[in-house]
Amino acid sequence: MAEPAVRTWRHPAECGTDRLVTQVATTFAGTEAVWREVLAGDPAATFFSGHAWQSAWWRHFGDRLGLLLVVAAQAGRPAGIGPFAVGRCAGGTVVRFVGTGLSDYGDLIVDERVASRRDVVFAVLDAVRDRLPGAVLDLEQVPDRSGTVGLLAEWAAARGYRLWRFPQDRCPYQRLPPDVGLFDARRSQSTRRQDRRNSRALERLGPVWLVASGMEAGGLPALVEALAAVERAHCAAGRRINSFEGSRGAFLADGMSAAAAAGQLWLSGMSVGPTLVAYSVAFEQGGVLYGYLQGYRREYANYGPGTILLLHLQREAIRRGIHTVDYLRGAEPYKLRWQTGIGVNYRLLLRPAAAGPVARLAGLAHLLCSCWRDALPQPPVLRPALDRARRLSPNRHRGLAGRPPRFREAAGRAASYDS
Repeated sequence: MAEPAVRTWRHPAECGTDRLVTQVATTFAGTEAVWREVLAGDPAATFFSGHAWQSAWWRHFGDRLGLLLVVAAQAGRPAGIGPFAVGRCAGGTVVRFVGTGLSDYGDLIVDERVASRRDVVFAVLDAVRDRLPGAVLDLEQVPDRSGTVGLLAEWAAARGYRLWRFPQDRCPYQRLPPDVGLFDARRSQSTRRQDRRNSRALERLGPVWLVASGMEAGGLPALVEALAAVERAHCAAGRRINSFEGSRGAFLADGMSAAAAAGQLWLSGMSVGPTLVAYSVAFEQGGVLYGYLQGYRREYANYGPGTILLLHLQREAIRRGIHTVDYLRGAEPYKLRWQTGIGVNYRLLLRPAAAGPVARLAGLAHLLCSCWRDALPQPPVLRPALDRARRLSPNRHRGLAGRPPRFREAAGRAASYDS
């Protein structure tokens, strides 16, 4: 018998007298309006929680997975969404966030105007448990700032789940000053001198064009090929993932197109004469600019093209009222140079303690084959070496070995303003 498209459960809210209703959808169709409403009430939501990004990921990487969209509502108003993908790993069922691998943040979306984050997290995970009682929940890139990490631990303790929690990635960010003059004044004299010297040297090679956003107006398909060509000409092309080729390229073109239609895409570039020398792909939401991909051509590396483009992007962001640039996962030198703070993402693995022996063995096998790198202790003195090793590794993001093929295919991306 065919699986029904929607199934409904009712659970009492853990704090309060109202009851939350949870409804499970198995398709993205018809969910965009509800998604937009919930997202508008979540102060911790990131660009990667948006319907356009998540649905694009599903179109390109969800063909061998099951979709589980858990929508929580209270008094007829949508209160939260849990976007999950269901797959098989090590003989058992594994539930992950939609977008795993190519999303720098993974989280539930909660409209805090309607219900508390705790109520929604408990109701959504209860619905997942009722539907898949023996499944392992492997939730990656959960940011510490949203509060979900602590709530997942609380839910696991209350529902009899074993919990493994590991710091997974650090995400440097930069708070921007309110005006460009103050931004320039904070830079050292030697840095400003070097930037001027590099800009003049580039101008001697041909006219220099800088675009902070709007490159997509010339047509995304041709532009994606131009960005792929820049990646192929990067000095580290042999060990970087070219995100504009193959299935990743098709997904990214889809995601950028949707972001452009919503006014959230910042596609920036620097050209010297007719040659695209450096580029940046960033997304905007809620006054935050998320720097997703960057690259430059090796023959221009001595001129610092990535830094020149980034400075132009930062100044334009300040002019448009952006208050934060989030450099996302990784500890590349340029991120550490600009950061004013750093967030931590966690990976959480939850396994039902009362599950049968097959489920227990599957959970243990999944933990061993996909999470062992995250579980290893990482003393602070070793972190720079570990970060460098991950950047040099062909599978730059951890835990790929134990993922289903589509999760492996979706994982990993290049990111560098290094110049």
